[in-house]
Amino acid sequence: MLAHGDADQQRSALLAIVNIVFEPEGAAAAVEAGAVPPLAEQLCSGNTELQGLAAGSLKNITADSQPRQQAVLEQPGALASLVSLLGSSDTSDSTSSVCSREGGSGGSSHAGVLSISVSTSAASRDVAMQAAGAVHNLAEAGPQACRVILAAGAVPPLVHLLLSRGYNEALWHAILALRHLMQLAACRSQLLEAGAVSALQHIQQGGAEKDVRDLAGSLLQQLTGPVDTNATAPADHQVLTATGAAGEAPAAAPPPAPPARPSAPRVCAAPGCGTTTGLRRCGGCGTMRYCSEACCKAHWRAHKAECRRLQAEQAAAGAAAPGASSAQ
Repeated sequence: MLAHGDADQQRSALLAIVNIVFEPEGAAAAVEAGAVPPLAEQLCSGNTELQGLAAGSLKNITADSQPRQQAVLEQPGALASLVSLLGSSDTSDSTSSVCSREGGSGGSSHAGVLSISVSTSAASRDVAMQAAGAVHNLAEAGPQACRVILAAGAVPPLVHLLLSRGYNEALWHAILALRHLMQLAACRSQLLEAGAVSALQHIQQGGAEKDVRDLAGSLLQQLTGPVDTNATAPADHQVLTATGAAGEAPAAAPPPAPPARPSAPRVCAAPGCGTTTGLRRCGGCGTMRYCSEACCKAHWRAHKAECRRLQAEQAAAGAAAPGASSAQ
């Protein structure tokens, strides 16, 4: 349904996935079920709401799991699309939406990098926030992942995001992504060229939350301090392993673990609602969540077929479970 349904069906499918991948077990199950390719496709859908839901799903899928991070990094077009969506929050009032497939004509100096979409709407800023969270999680996979992210041209839009009127959550993820990328020697020059110093100073002097300002100060000190001679060189032939073969440049120590931030919130499945608090599960399938009985009824026509299908699958799984027949 996510890959072949109409817009309403795709939205319902994405809302279900957002709720499923909120927990690590659900995220692992979604990857195993093949959710990553259609989610990557939705990043390029041109529909801001669907792009935000897809990016938020990938953000949660890539949280604290190298196998899931690797699955997204290996998906063609996924990283390039996430990098493109980092530009969805902009300081200007202009609006454009350009999205080309990986390897297409995106007008970028980096192969496979998509053109940056620019908008100041709240929905577009949310897309940028979710994309920044996903890129941050991918950067946690290690130096090799950071090389791929650096080659995808992520530094300029991440720095640009620091200057935007984005949410504190977006700033938080952008700064942490850049801290991980600073493990690579090539990242420092790109940050300086992109104007990271003034962007970080802007955050320190602005109205961001204290933890965001502190993170900005930490990265600014790292960027303007002495050059780290242990930073990993960006040579294409270098591949770091857990043991570190002889002759390879040592990786810099990973940055200190930051305070935990919440995952993307569950949202009411009713079209146009967006409520994230006081949600209750659908009494039938237990997958969708609603903020009120009115929203549940409003979405029932779109959800009915899927709800019954999920109930049938759950009943079949219960019947096949060991000891199910003896318990009846």
